[in-house]
Amino acid sequence: KELKIRSNQLSNIRGMERDMNTVMKILNSNGDVSIHSRIKIINRDKNPVIFLSKDIYTTPGTSIELKKPKIISSTNSDTKISERVKKYYNKEIKLDNKSVNHKYVDCDYEINPPLRNPHDFIKYDLEVNASGHAKYAFTESGEIDGFIVKSIAKKVEFSVILAIDNKIKLIDYWIEDIQANRIDFIKESTSSPKVINNDNQIQWTIEYPRMNYLYLFKYKIEKR
Repeated sequence: KELKIRSNQLSNIRGMERDMNTVMKILNSNGDVSIHSRIKIINRDKNPVIFLSKDIYTTPGTSIELKKPKIISSTNSDTKISERVKKYYNKEIKLDNKSVNHKYVDCDYEINPPLRNPHDFIKYDLEVNASGHAKYAFTESGEIDGFIVKSIAKKVEFSVILAIDNKIKLIDYWIEDIQANRIDFIKESTSSPKVINNDNQIQWTIEYPRMNYLYLFKYKIEKR
């Protein structure tokens, strides 16, 4: 029933749909990570899509770098994406009812030529490097990760993969509003993260995620 409601909402909303698959690879015991996001933008309106929603990445670690986007495919073979404004900054945020300092990078993009017609799409990759991002995953307290949904989407996927010979343990997961309040009734109708691949990976696949909510989970990394 929930998926049917969300599907009807999606079909009635004019504008842009944004599906995303993100894979975060933990490279070493310092908690350094590489993040790969594959994003698909679909025009659901008669108006052209010229500017993309801002891509935002954060880390509790010591540094973060967002590379230029790489186009994978598009309905327009000569499509180009150009960076408009890229900003690096620090910000104190509330996460699981606690104030923490994060480093941020955000960037918005322009498509040329625009996605002019309904069902026109562009698929592109973003690569991010973050030093010390998952360092607390190697401690007893564990690390919190996840994502915020800022645009209409049919499906969002987020994975954490170990590139080292350890195992990963899921401690908890929840959904927060922008005031850092846990929203239990949304959690009840949302699929849970799964530990897969011989305890080497956490994968969270969410169909029809709700906009302007944080999807978060806590995990830690242990020796085999």
